[in-house]
Amino acid sequence: MDYASPGVGSSPHIIMEVFCSMAGIELNHIPFKTSGLNEVIAGHVALSFEATTIAVPYIKAGRVSALAVAGAKRKHAHFPFVLKETSCRKSSS
Repeated sequence: MDYASPGVGSSPHIIMEVFCSMAGIELNHIPFKTSGLNEVIAGHVALSFEATTIAVPYIKAGRVSALAVAGAKRKHAHFPFVLKETSCRKSSS
C-alpha cells in the first residue's frame, strides 16, 4: 500500500517509517512536494500521516477518514470515532 508525505526526511515520512517498523508492516513511501493529505484527497495514495490541525476540516467535510490517532490519549476530542486503542510496541522476545 502506498502512503504520501511532503518529502523524504519530512516529519510525516519519519513518523510513518517508525509506525511501520513498530507495527511490523511494509508500506511504500511516495514523496510529493505537497502535503500527503492532498494526495490522499486526489486519490493518488491510500494514506498519509497528518497533524490534526490540518486533517480535521477535511475529515469533518467527509473528504477523508481518520483511521487512528497517534498520541498518549486513547480518545482525541476531534476523533471519538477512530479505531480502538491498540499497541504497536515491539515485544522484547
